[in-house]
Amino acid sequence: MGLFASGKKRKNQIKDDPLASQLGFFTEKAETADLDELQERVDRLTLICKALWSFIMENQNLKEKELAMRIDKIKTKAGEKCPSCGRPLSKSLNKCLYCGDDGTGLNPFSGL
Repeated sequence: MGLFASGKKRKNQIKDDPLASQLGFFTEKAETADLDELQERVDRLTLICKALWSFIMENQNLKEKELAMRIDKIKTKAGEKCPSCGRPLSKSLNKCLYCGDDGTGLNPFSGL
């Protein structure tokens, strides 16, 4: 059968092989743990952002509408050029399509 057995045959082999079954269990468990860790990080960053925004609102007398407008402005990147190659930046990507520069040296929030 080898490496190229059909999916159905591989599943039956895994059912018959207790070591393969255990490996599958531990792989699923590790993936779940990775997802849980990522969710915790996202939750923590969300809380930090909310706390920072509340400080900014209180101290600078800003409103939610102004935050939304700033987010839209940052997302659109209309007319911005790559600092490395000078070509137009994509609206949806965090790096240049042409040279791959992510601008992390210029922007402390790049890649977040």
